[in-house]
Amino acid sequence: YGLYFNTRKFIFSDRHVRMALTEMFNFEWANKNLFYGQNHRNHSYFPNFPFSTQGIPSGEEKKLLKPFKDQLPEELFTEPFILPTHNDQSDLEESRSKALKLLRKAGWILEGQKLIHAQTRTPFSFEFLVQSPAVQKIAIHFQNCLKLIGIDMKVVSVDTSVYQERLAKQDYDMVLQTIPQKQTLGSEQLNMWGSQSADQTGTQNIAGIKNPVIDALIEQIIQCEDYDRMIVLGRALDRTLLWGCYMIPAWQMNFIPWIVWD
Repeated sequence: YGLYFNTRKFIFSDRHVRMALTEMFNFEWANKNLFYGQNHRNHSYFPNFPFSTQGIPSGEEKKLLKPFKDQLPEELFTEPFILPTHNDQSDLEESRSKALKLLRKAGWILEGQKLIHAQTRTPFSFEFLVQSPAVQKIAIHFQNCLKLIGIDMKVVSVDTSVYQERLAKQDYDMVLQTIPQKQTLGSEQLNMWGSQSADQTGTQNIAGIKNPVIDALIEQIIQCEDYDRMIVLGRALDRTLLWGCYMIPAWQMNFIPWIVWD
């Protein structure tokens, strides 16, 4: 699961904005109060797969990404991708401070209790599209998180048919979605993250990703015939996606619950 930004929208076109909102999602509270402590935080687009990236690039992965250095965030090569944790008030304050600094880089400033654009003076406001009461609870929690940095997030609840129609037409700002993966990677990755699918209706490229580095990595994955090489390519793809901040990694359940009635 992930909270996907629609990067086709101006409000989410700047990576610093997406990083700031990622900083504010309080998974720990949600897991305790909404999931009864049963979920685990995702730190990857491929959780529990060998394609899940760790640490900083090294070895073959570093060699693979080096030609793209000028097209990638500088910190991708020097820092591990680490999601914030919110275990106490000091963690929340630290995240709020980081988020506001990132937003200032993108031209957004906090005036009073409202986040506004420094040039256009428009408030930071967007919609979270939901289709079920369970997702609505999560959206309301995130809404409360974002109030701490002056963002007005509206929770819009629609029925399943309207939701699917709006999803297909890319008529949303943010949605909660899951994109299942397979044991080996292939051409399906184009439909999920490739630039060509970004403007096509009905694709799985929910975030509207257009990134030439991601396109190049996917092409190599499609041509790859060696599984060890595929792991290196998958980790490079995962790292590039994570540092692009196209979605807020959410959660997974690492077990299958059963209810047995005698």
